[in-house]
Amino acid sequence: MLGGLLLEGVGRRAAFFAAALLVALNAALVLLLEWAAPRPPPPPTPPPPGASPTSPRAARRQPTAHGEPPARQLLTLLRCRPVAILAAGTVAQYAAGGLYDSTFGVHMHEAFGVGPAKASLAFALEPLSYLLILLRLAPLASRGGARRKPRFAAAGLALIAASLPALSVSRSRVTVAASLLLHGAGYAFKDAASHGLLAELVDAHGVGTYAMAFALADAADSAGYIVGPPLGAALMGVLGRTPGLALCAAAVWLLVPAHAQLRSTPHSS
Repeated sequence: MLGGLLLEGVGRRAAFFAAALLVALNAALVLLLEWAAPRPPPPPTPPPPGASPTSPRAARRQPTAHGEPPARQLLTLLRCRPVAILAAGTVAQYAAGGLYDSTFGVHMHEAFGVGPAKASLAFALEPLSYLLILLRLAPLASRGGARRKPRFAAAGLALIAASLPALSVSRSRVTVAASLLLHGAGYAFKDAASHGLLAELVDAHGVGTYAMAFALADAADSAGYIVGPPLGAALMGVLGRTPGLALCAAAVWLLVPAHAQLRSTPHSS
C-alpha cells in the first residue's frame, strides 16, 4: 500500500530510493539486535529413532549434526521425504504468491483503470485477512495432535491455488475481493502450520538441526519468489491470463494430497 502511494505521489525513482532506504534501515536494526542479543547454547541433537534419550550409550551415538558440513546437513534434510514435501510446498506457496503479486496490479489497471495507489489500497485486503485469520489459527494449529498441522498446510495450498484463477475469472470487484481474501487465508493456513510441522519432522526423523531446517525453508520461499513470476508470466503469455493462472493453480494443487498425508512420526519417511 505504501509503495503504491509513493509511486503516484513522488514518482517511480523516488519510490525505489525510499524502499532501498527502508531495507538499509531494517538491515542495520537486524545487525544491531544480533550484536546485542545473548548467545544461547546450541539445542541438543535428537537421539536416533528407537534409542532412549536418557541412555548414556544412546547419547554417545547421537549424530554430531552441528559438526557436519552444511551441504551434508542439507542433503540429509532433503532425503527425508516429509521434509522435502514440505519444502516443495513452500516453493509452490511463494511462487504462487509472487505470481499473484505481479499479476494483481496489471489486472486492476486493465479491468478497472485504477493506478498503483488504488490497487495497493485494494490489495490491503490480502494482508488484513492473513493477519486476522493467522491470529485465530496459530493456537488451533498447535493443538489436535499430529494430524492437524498437515491438514492446515494442505488447506492453505488449496486456498492459494483457488485464489489464482479467481483473480481474473471475471471483471467483478466482488470476485477480486474474494480472490484477495482466499489468498490471504491460504497463506494464513499454511504459515500457521508449516514452521511447527517442520520442527516436529526434524525431531521425529533426527535429520539435522533446526537452524539448517529453517534455512532450507527460507531458501525455498526465496526460490519460489524467484521462479514463480517469470514462469507464470511465460505460461500466461502462451495460454492467456486465466488459463495460465489456472494451470499454475493446478501445479500448486498437486502438492495438496501429499501435505495432507504428512505425519510427524518416524515411520512416515
